[in-house]
Amino acid sequence: MEMRALLPLLLVVFSAVSTYAQRPASNANLHSGYYTLDNLPSKWLRKPKVLEAIDEILPVAIAPLQNSRSCLNCRAAYSISIKVDTVYILNSIVNARVPFDEGGYSTSRDENTTRFKFRSFLSVRDSMEREIARLIITDPDSTETFLVQDHDYENRRHCSAPTKYMSSEYAASLYGLRFGTVPTDEELLDFIAGKLKTISSWIRNREP
Repeated sequence: MEMRALLPLLLVVFSAVSTYAQRPASNANLHSGYYTLDNLPSKWLRKPKVLEAIDEILPVAIAPLQNSRSCLNCRAAYSISIKVDTVYILNSIVNARVPFDEGGYSTSRDENTTRFKFRSFLSVRDSMEREIARLIITDPDSTETFLVQDHDYENRRHCSAPTKYMSSEYAASLYGLRFGTVPTDEELLDFIAGKLKTISSWIRNREP
């Protein structure tokens, strides 16, 4: 489901306070009224506000999850995971050389800002591990862009998602190869978490 298709659904009256029920993983019976969050990133599982945001969004946006509740450590009818499809690097700009001190040796370094888009979505799977729905969170077809900063003394950055450089000159330049020009996995998760909170806030604050 694309984000633009989500907007009409968000007009549905929705009010819920999630309780993350702890249920034994060894329970052989599926809990049909629950979806498990166990497959989400561990850093999100330590942040109740991110989980609450997901709880506010999913029952509104995904029909099979209406009137369902989330749980942890449970055998539920559905499971939720986050996927990052592709990162699109748009450009990279040198901001300025700034003073830098390392071990008593004063020098300067270039600070670099990279602008990018990326596709991410919440994947909903049933108990047979079949994907039944996708909820797009960030969409490269939208006008929204994201920024990360790095510098020439920083270790090479790593991004697990496939990365595409949208400018052939930038992709081929030694400058582009020398600097860490991709967002890290942790940064991508933080951007997604922020977007989830924004969507859930919109649901809470919309006019009746």
